[in-house]
Amino acid sequence: GPWGFSLTYFNGREEGPTANTGDEENQYFAAAAAYTLGPGLKTSLTFFAGDREDDRAGSAGDTDARAVLLGIHAGF
Repeated sequence: GPWGFSLTYFNGREEGPTANTGDEENQYFAAAAAYTLGPGLKTSLTFFAGDREDDRAGSAGDTDARAVLLGIHAGF
């Protein structure tokens, strides 16, 4: 059919080395939908969320990110 969907999830953890105590944890999530408008023309919508927690010495700390992307794809 003309619709396409996808979900993506990532969770990663890194323990700090002995000389640099602390841990880092990353979680990312994305959900996307696409619709084919006609031959060679497709539109898409993607939502992305990311969370990075870092308690290592000298780090910038925690980071959260959110994004919404809208795209039109043309192929010839």
